[in-house]
Amino acid sequence: MKSKGILLLLALVLVIPSERTTLRNISETASQSLKSAFSTLDKETFAATSSTTTSAAASAYASGIAMEYYELEEKEIVLPLSRPGEPGRLSLNTFRGSVEISGYDGNEVVVRYGGMADKRRERQEPPEGMRRITEPSPGFEATENDNVVTIRSEAIWGATRYHIMVPQNFSVNINLVQADTLAISNVSGDLEINQVSGGVSLLDVSGAALVNTVNGNIVAAFENISTDKPMSFNTLTGDIDLSFPSGSRFTTRLRSEFGEMFTDFDMDIREDASPRRNASHNLRIPVSETVVADVNGGGPEYRITTLRGNIYLRKH
Repeated sequence: MKSKGILLLLALVLVIPSERTTLRNISETASQSLKSAFSTLDKETFAATSSTTTSAAASAYASGIAMEYYELEEKEIVLPLSRPGEPGRLSLNTFRGSVEISGYDGNEVVVRYGGMADKRRERQEPPEGMRRITEPSPGFEATENDNVVTIRSEAIWGATRYHIMVPQNFSVNINLVQADTLAISNVSGDLEINQVSGGVSLLDVSGAALVNTVNGNIVAAFENISTDKPMSFNTLTGDIDLSFPSGSRFTTRLRSEFGEMFTDFDMDIREDASPRRNASHNLRIPVSETVVADVNGGGPEYRITTLRGNIYLRKH
């Protein structure tokens, strides 16, 4: 069935993970489902159903975890690095929340956190003569090992708000199911982001990025780029708006099934319909709507794909 990838994706969004399901499993499955949706898309079926089905799935998912919450006081923890001044990596794995990561001129990782806690934890009254000793918390663990800082939470209920300051030479890896906000700024390391629901904003970043989200816009402004590293930006429903330095050299593979593509770069657009033979030796000549183009003579490949949204490729 051609819509198998889309159905798998919608099922993923609607189902809350079991205890044996990790957040990395969820985000990786979402990424694979997204690729499957692109490769098996029945355009007529998707055109007729996606605008209602995708929004309905997102709405059901959101309402399924919408509980009574109360605000938590913001707190701060500081993680010293094993090798201050050297490149490092931040790895964040969480279910739901707001994430802001910014680079600064420092040698420690500073985690400020707060958010919303589930009121259900307050429903049980203490037995007579006893007092409550548990305090509400976002419920996550932060560790540092050899300049790798890992923040992990398997909690499903509640929404944690993170503002994390990292040295500018840090890379960032994020696995997130539902993002109220996801913004990264002023870092020069590589970025890898996998999430199910929510937009992604990258501002004043350098290096390379791999970004996958199912439902949300992707906006990225690069101050500098790696000259030899590929990049990838994929979303199911949302616009992709990317800015690169005007002298950047790269080769694009752009595709939007139900949107349009715009650029102010000078591009050398070429055909992408070379004959291919599959494992059964059958000849196949694809006539693709993918736009393959060289920018400033070409370079590493940048894959930029959305099913329902526009693509903007800007120079600055």
